[in-house]
Amino acid sequence: HWVNNAQDWTSDEVYGDTTNLIRVGSDAKGTAYNWITANQIMIRDSMSHNSYCVTSTGSYLGSPLSDYFKDALSGGFPGYGGSCDYYERIPTTCTYVGVDSSGTYIPNWLTSSDTYGQSDGIEYITIAYTDTSGDTSAVISGFDDTCAEADMGLGALEDGKLWDDDTSNDDYQIDIGGPSQCGYDADDCFTQYMETVYMFVRE
Repeated sequence: HWVNNAQDWTSDEVYGDTTNLIRVGSDAKGTAYNWITANQIMIRDSMSHNSYCVTSTGSYLGSPLSDYFKDALSGGFPGYGGSCDYYERIPTTCTYVGVDSSGTYIPNWLTSSDTYGQSDGIEYITIAYTDTSGDTSAVISGFDDTCAEADMGLGALEDGKLWDDDTSNDDYQIDIGGPSQCGYDADDCFTQYMETVYMFVRE
């Protein structure tokens, strides 16, 4: 539901059951998306238990997410006419919560361990990000900001100038993870990125 078009992110439509997202493939968007003025975003997933990533406080967001993404996605994303750009880079910290005293939480659906990933795990997320050639994009990306690749995170578009509704390359767009990382194969992508991702906001 998060790569079809910009309205996936900007609409005030509420759907699904946010209290019950256990079933694989379930999806929901609650009323908080439209009326809580968000100053922080926390992201976690169904396989990380209590571990999480949270954006820093400060001069970020400052509006309900539906309005924030209207601004973020209205300036030429995806593709930016074939050049590198993004709306905002937000400092982000990921915290492992668990019994392993040396454990870390670096979501495999948000970044990668290859040259496109950030050098120290996750230090920021990039909003409405497109790479230097305009062929990969993501609404929320955990790749580094050097513009080599952008399609990793939430709302990842490998056919980078187009939303899924605008292209027949359906395997090139995925809600969670990175399409190029799983070889554009729907079954492999499902196996690699089985998590349900939860996004919370704080006023």
